[in-house]
Amino acid sequence: MNKYAALNHELSKLYKNISGKGPKYLKTDAVENILIIKINWYPEKIFSNFTTSDGQTIIKKTYKHIFSKWGEEAKEIIEDVLNYKVTDFYYDENMALSENEKIIIFLLDKIIE
Repeated sequence: MNKYAALNHELSKLYKNISGKGPKYLKTDAVENILIIKINWYPEKIFSNFTTSDGQTIIKKTYKHIFSKWGEEAKEIIEDVLNYKVTDFYYDENMALSENEKIIIFLLDKIIE
């Protein structure tokens, strides 16, 4: 298993552990010292009822919590699997309102070879 396949496998397991079910898919791309994780998950039917602005705020806060927890634990996995130090990670909480893939960016301490 190559290092990106192993990384995707471990990150998918982590996502399942936090959210209760795994993503439809999880893909990793790398550009210089930037690791781009694309996650597409199954829509949560309960959130389709949150159409007001208050409802959308609830959705954003929920996913902000999920991504914060997932990102912190994902940093450790990335460092173990790829052997690079993660200096920071970023996600846009507005992606929680999209039914398409979510993207999380990890910045690494050196260029990926």
